[in-house]
Amino acid sequence: MRRLTGSITGWVGLPSVSAPAALAAVLALTPLAVDGAPRLRSEIESLLGPAPAPGSLSARPLAVVWVWGDGDGHPVGSHDFSANRDRWLGLFRSVPGVTASSAYYWPTAEQWSAADLVIFDLRLRADLNDSCYRQLDGYLARGRGLAVIHAGLTQFQSDSPVNAKFAARVGLSWRDGTAAYREGDIDVRTDPAHPHPLTTGLPATMRFTDEAYFHLSGDTTSIQVMARLQENGVAWPMLWTKAIGGGRVFCSVPGHFNRTHDDALYRILILRGLAWAAGDPFQRFRAMVTKDAEMIEDVPVALWRSPVLERGEVTLVLPKWVWTDLLGRREPARVGK
Repeated sequence: MRRLTGSITGWVGLPSVSAPAALAAVLALTPLAVDGAPRLRSEIESLLGPAPAPGSLSARPLAVVWVWGDGDGHPVGSHDFSANRDRWLGLFRSVPGVTASSAYYWPTAEQWSAADLVIFDLRLRADLNDSCYRQLDGYLARGRGLAVIHAGLTQFQSDSPVNAKFAARVGLSWRDGTAAYREGDIDVRTDPAHPHPLTTGLPATMRFTDEAYFHLSGDTTSIQVMARLQENGVAWPMLWTKAIGGGRVFCSVPGHFNRTHDDALYRILILRGLAWAAGDPFQRFRAMVTKDAEMIEDVPVALWRSPVLERGEVTLVLPKWVWTDLLGRREPARVGK
């Protein structure tokens, strides 16, 4: 649970905090802890560091293909592959020099030929044939990048031979009968003893409200783990990279819920992996972290004690979640003297 001081925030729909408690926290500046709350902008800006100088970023042509598929029966707000497609294509297209297109279930031969980075965000079908794998292997042999997000690590009929073939390319993947999952808060931890270059400067523990996979099948010695989840005495890989055939593969287990894709800290993790797979510096995609992300502004503690506020000349506007969910209001609740 992230404990926020100096600000109160949360996702729409989050419960368990009464209106009186929320108002008391506002008036007394009491820390209020809310699971799944958006990140503080200052937290994200601190992790991002100084913005690069204008004109210093690479603008080499980069072709991105986002592979998506139909929903697979999950509740609204999860495994929404078309929404993820639209979100990420818009983000990539905002970066100079990047062209981004989508592929339904599998890239075309032309897309495999032109792409620099292919991203799977769907539940793959079990009917991938040898021709598909020849395309994938040829693509990786040319030194290109592949990324697999959450459901991309699973397939329909996941106990089929497709599983082993796909796991051989990406490192680990789901297999029915052995793999397991859990939704809820997951504490993704880096390993200070064996740090991965892509997690340098990030918190040792990062909490997400999402879905974790356990007991994935594959060769753990073939991957370089970025972060793990400690569960039942085992440190399960949650994000990893893999070099294969001259190509670069990045995989992320988190990515179940739509809202996770709007979490700025999650975007930092994902974009570090995507940039590495594409062979580009992360700074090229830095602006994608905060663009339309769910973040909240800090409320300076000094403001609460300012003479102006005490005289009642300043009105504080509460975040939307307070007045819609906790107070039951349909207009902003304002706290002042």
